[in-house]
Amino acid sequence: MAPGTPAAGRRAQPRGWGSRQLADFGFSTRKTSDWVRQGRLFRVHRGVYLLGDSRISREGELLAAVLACGDGAALSAAAALEVWGAVEPSSRAIDVSSPTCRRARPGLRTHEARLGAADLGAIDSILLTLPARSLLDFAMGATPDALEAALDELRAAVHGYEVDLCWPEQGVALEFDSRRHHAGDTSAFERDRAKSTDLEAAQITVLRITWHQLTNRREWLIARIATTLATRQSSANRPADPPPAEVS
Repeated sequence: MAPGTPAAGRRAQPRGWGSRQLADFGFSTRKTSDWVRQGRLFRVHRGVYLLGDSRISREGELLAAVLACGDGAALSAAAALEVWGAVEPSSRAIDVSSPTCRRARPGLRTHEARLGAADLGAIDSILLTLPARSLLDFAMGATPDALEAALDELRAAVHGYEVDLCWPEQGVALEFDSRRHHAGDTSAFERDRAKSTDLEAAQITVLRITWHQLTNRREWLIARIATTLATRQSSANRPADPPPAEVS
């Protein structure tokens, strides 16, 4: 991996480190300060350093942002959507969600959140929210056009139908009912209802929400999705009923 990309763990490390990883390799606070003064380490954020080269890639910037926010932190909102390819890279502050990071940091926009396993993924050592959760967080401050553009990039195919968002492992799909799309178009409304019926028949739970709910009732929506995912996961893990006993 190229210089200038911070690392989040001990294995397959690129040339950058958090203060915890430096301590694991015997770096005291004084030694770290000495190396910074000698130009052998370069500080990116408080407690995050590059080793041997001050240049940093965009991937390095994103990973450094996660490292700076500590345990449980993950890229979210626009920053996560950038990694998923749903929005273009930009110079805006990098969004990071964390259960503990409340301190303002230059170049970062932190959000207090406790993320579950159904919310998280990883790409190239970068912990980030999955596309569906990323879009829900992005919706808080995005314009309608930006939100629809991101959604266009995230749509997925499920049992022959295109859906707005999906959780394939849990068998859950989410569809947005947009007045912009359905206003005066009864055929679109009927097609969407037929789609939902067919997907439900294929054991896919379809959640239908409005744009108002997406942009103004985010916490309620996240809770509703989490409950649905947990219910479906519980059903998937439940042992199958034994076959009926034969009657002799």
